[in-house]
Amino acid sequence: MKRIVILVVSVVALSLILGACGEDAVGVIRILSVTPNSGLTDGTPYNFVVEVEYELYNTDRGELNVGFNTIGVDTYGLVVSEAVVVGGGGSGQHTFNTTGIQAKDWGPAGDFKAYVNISEYPHEGTWRPLDSDAMVLTF
Repeated sequence: MKRIVILVVSVVALSLILGACGEDAVGVIRILSVTPNSGLTDGTPYNFVVEVEYELYNTDRGELNVGFNTIGVDTYGLVVSEAVVVGGGGSGQHTFNTTGIQAKDWGPAGDFKAYVNISEYPHEGTWRPLDSDAMVLTF
């Protein structure tokens, strides 16, 4: 019985050690507010202020991005000039200040949205975000 308990404890300890070495980055992002968020006019350029909160763990750095579905109802164009690198290992808030984003009224096809994501940094040319969020903006 003693040998089984020692073996189980050893296996659990080894699993914890190996698991800690191979942990994947964990990121969470959420839009707190977008200004302006209503009364928009189709085709009019706006300077949107997008406030987010995020958490990032198991990586030294991460990248926050903001975008809008100006390309297609389900296709977001990221505002490359607004990408920001943040440190990992905790949480924080960030405010994006976008300029000249043309509002797009998709009518019955769908909503116009602000979009944010968080990813590892650096990342490859093709990558998948750790998390994302979107907020509907109205006309």
